[in-house]
Amino acid sequence: MMIDNAGKQTLLVIENTTENFALINKTLQNTYLIEHASDSKKGLKLALSDNPPDLILLDTALPDMDGYEVCRRLKEQPETQNIPVIFIAAESSPAEEEKGLALGAVDYITKPLSPPIVKNRVKTHLAIKDSIETIHHRIYIKQSTANDAIQDIFHGYSSYTLKDESILAIASLAESYDSDITNHLRRTQHYVKAMAEQLISKVRDPLSLTPSDIALLYKSVPLHDIGKLYLPTEILQKKAGYTESEFNTMRRHTILGLHAIEQAEKVCGIDGQYLHFAKEIALSHHERWDGSGYPNGLKEKDIPLSARLMAVADVYDAIISKKTYSDSLSHEEAINIIYAGKNNLFDPEIIDAFVAIEQEINAIAARYP
Repeated sequence: MMIDNAGKQTLLVIENTTENFALINKTLQNTYLIEHASDSKKGLKLALSDNPPDLILLDTALPDMDGYEVCRRLKEQPETQNIPVIFIAAESSPAEEEKGLALGAVDYITKPLSPPIVKNRVKTHLAIKDSIETIHHRIYIKQSTANDAIQDIFHGYSSYTLKDESILAIASLAESYDSDITNHLRRTQHYVKAMAEQLISKVRDPLSLTPSDIALLYKSVPLHDIGKLYLPTEILQKKAGYTESEFNTMRRHTILGLHAIEQAEKVCGIDGQYLHFAKEIALSHHERWDGSGYPNGLKEKDIPLSARLMAVADVYDAIISKKTYSDSLSHEEAINIIYAGKNNLFDPEIIDAFVAIEQEINAIAARYP
């Protein structure tokens, strides 16, 4: 049977292991055109050809040059710098992922390869690429001003987006499996804002937060879980406990969230200061005061203040939400659980601020049920 290849997107797989390439090829060949290189030299040649690929799957361990160096070279060339690169690695750690993402890769897939995960990641990142290209074309045609162009990008993104006035709708994409997500985002926004204002008014040592900082922090809160957009749906929808492997996958949403925001920042040309709270929160909202959190095991005030605030807001809202517990716990029970985490899970000053305004917190929860 002949297969019509017209209109198919092209994938370049730079992989020296025959078994892994065979699996990737079998998984994707009916949907995409597949090019293969077993070493970095051939891979770079194909990537820089007159017909460059739409996406590159790149093994980190190649015989002649490691995948990180290949990625660095691809991102240095104007012809290939915008091609999404997904690393394939025998094993992964937060440090390795940060290294790869810092070089410009969009994702990591660890071996042994899972066909559904490979298919999902490739589909997702090609959709992102198509969205970006469509938006750039619209902007070019309209010859809009710089501000209009940025707004167009905000309105058009379906995944990396950081649109200002509709940030809740965009952030909800990352947790679309949850019908309550919009109210969760609104509640946590207001919890964080209320705690920050209480801190400013009560702590002895003046904090660096200003009213404009708090306004920016409020806007940034909904992006705390944006990295979940890149996680397998079956893990996000799972109601029972995670296996160790599934939990390790879930933990990746912090690093992926930071990377997503950094990419949007780069593509949109946004001042880094505008998104610094969003990046802090996305990466560090699962860090814990005693160093038991992830991804980097930060302790105490090494954890950014924005992330320390988000940690309390996120856990409190999880406790009172029906989606987390078969019978949601009461506000009073939630307060007791949060207070028990003082000095080990959470910043003690933030807990004191939280408890001081617990009636306001309860009112916020009731306002957005």
